[in-house]
Amino acid sequence: MRIVTGYLCLIGLLVLLFKFVARKWGNEKMNALFRRWHKPASGIFFLAAILHLILVIPVLKERPPLLWGTGAVSFFLGMLVILLGHTIKDKGKNMLWHRILSVILTGFVALHMVFFFI
Repeated sequence: MRIVTGYLCLIGLLVLLFKFVARKWGNEKMNALFRRWHKPASGIFFLAAILHLILVIPVLKERPPLLWGTGAVSFFLGMLVILLGHTIKDKGKNMLWHRILSVILTGFVALHMVFFFI
């Protein structure tokens, strides 16, 4: 079940990232589609990340520190993106931090997956 929740996190994050890709490519139909899916995907990511964290606690000692370290940073960044999205009222600042933290989050998730598979 730990791996399933990890993949649910990944799926949620990918749907969230596709919104950015669709906007950058100028594909308005895809952008509109992913705009509608953005909040539900965020909810899936949020719930799956919490469940994943809870389920992996028993095996932390068996895993390398780089794996659980990148996972912990990813969890923190994901929660920070969601929290700041609901607390920063200035739309310009909100989007700036949202994008910066999302890029960093994506990098740490990628590292987390690399350390999982090696």
